[in-house]
Amino acid sequence: MEKITKKQMFEGMIAYFKGEDTAISEAQFAEFCQKQIADLDKKAAKSKERAAAKKAEGDALTDLVYSVMTDEFQTGAEIATAVLAQLSEDTDVTASKITARITKLVNAEAVVKEQVSVEVEGKKTKKMAYKLAPADVEVDADEE
Repeated sequence: MEKITKKQMFEGMIAYFKGEDTAISEAQFAEFCQKQIADLDKKAAKSKERAAAKKAEGDALTDLVYSVMTDEFQTGAEIATAVLAQLSEDTDVTASKITARITKLVNAEAVVKEQVSVEVEGKKTKKMAYKLAPADVEVDADEE
């Protein structure tokens, strides 16, 4: 018996549902559908695995960005320079990725941002700067 292609199988299903005669049996249709479902499940699991690996990689970069932050305001460029200095030359980390992690930290309230005046090529300009969020000194004993 020759192998039935996916195209032939789908054409056979269309014919079957239209009430036309087809050389493909119901058992073959069921087997085909079960295999397609298994393939979809395998593909979804692989995709989930890749997404988890990518998220873990992103989390590592966020941790690195947080580790170079100080209690003093630093511009995004200064933070990017510090992060890139700690990474190997062949990394695909860019200043944009670092800025995205800084924004993530600001949204999580782990870092605060403020516009500061900096001197660039003899001219004063305003830049966004970031520093570690101050730790809460007062801790309520009732909160747990």
